[in-house]
Amino acid sequence: MATILIVDNDVALLSRMGGLLEQAGYDTLRTSEVVQAEEMLAAHEPDMMLLEVKTSRDTGWQLLDRVAPLCPVIVISAEGREEDVVRGLEAGAVDYIAKPYRSAELLARVRLRLTLAPPRPVLVPPDELPPDPNTIEEPDPAELDAVPLTATPPPAPRANATPVFMSETEEMALLRAAGNSAPEQPATAAPAEDVLPPDGDSLGSRLRLERQRRRITLVQAENDLHIRMWYLQAMEEEKFTLLPRGQMASQMLRTYAQYLGLNTSEIMAEYQRHYSTNMMETPMAFRVDRPFRVPRWIIMLVAVVLALAVSGTAIFLFDPEGVTALGENLRALVPVETGTVETPTTAPEPTAEPAPEPTTAPTREPTNRTHHDTHPCANRHTIAATDDTAIV
Repeated sequence: MATILIVDNDVALLSRMGGLLEQAGYDTLRTSEVVQAEEMLAAHEPDMMLLEVKTSRDTGWQLLDRVAPLCPVIVISAEGREEDVVRGLEAGAVDYIAKPYRSAELLARVRLRLTLAPPRPVLVPPDELPPDPNTIEEPDPAELDAVPLTATPPPAPRANATPVFMSETEEMALLRAAGNSAPEQPATAAPAEDVLPPDGDSLGSRLRLERQRRRITLVQAENDLHIRMWYLQAMEEEKFTLLPRGQMASQMLRTYAQYLGLNTSEIMAEYQRHYSTNMMETPMAFRVDRPFRVPRWIIMLVAVVLALAVSGTAIFLFDPEGVTALGENLRALVPVETGTVETPTTAPEPTAEPAPEPTTAPTREPTNRTHHDTHPCANRHTIAATDDTAIV
């Protein structure tokens, strides 16, 4: 079974590619360094190499130049621009596959290139090399002196030989019959990239030929149209399954045709006739709706409420009196507003009671003065007694 050396700086992709080839029955050698790849190439002499030219900081290009004369090299690289593809093929690579690649396509290309690869030259020591038939050996002078040189006479004509005469018509018929009976020579397989449909009848070939006629590169078209280069390359190779599904593929093709100056109606008609597939709308009964996702804040709110409810229930079960007292304390902290109802009051009505009659105050009657009144002391004692009586 063939041995394939895989050189890639992506370790995960290196492992996946090696497993794919081993499942197909190939022996693999894997490395992510250019120096180690050269050592493996000298030690194991693999039948093919799968190379990522970006390995070891783009030193894979130098490795391609050195390895291409020794064994078939298929470049599998993320550099899928037209300039990179041309550079890889001119450096000696038998094929160039841009990432991302399809597994079945990779296996088919590897199988084809191994079948078309010429047999590897076998190194034979110089002592065991067979003599070259084109080499003229000089005879030994001693042998020339020993054997006399004689001219070889021409063959004598046969006695029963008769001259043959053939007309021009018979000669042409004989040559035509000889040409038809000649064995068929095996056709040399040409690279798939150089084989074009006759007169550019296909849709992709017309796009590619028109772009090449206008001397427009894929990079320039990508910058002008803002369409990825691999989509443009897929349209030229008629790999429309690589384009986005739906109306976007038709819009890309229409834009590219207008950019190249082709008849848009004819291009779109041919695309709809040969390459487009009508995408059926999914019935309502079988439509798969997107799963409903509850907002995160609702989940957090429900969790907090449940936690409070569970903790409150547990506290109430273990200490109901404390919960009751806590509720009363909280109720006391909250002021309760009491409404006052004002009732109208009536003015007091006057009563028909007789007003009190005024009373006459007693008046002091004049007293006759005696001889005591004339004395100052007597008058003083009399006034004091009178005052005491009035007070009582």
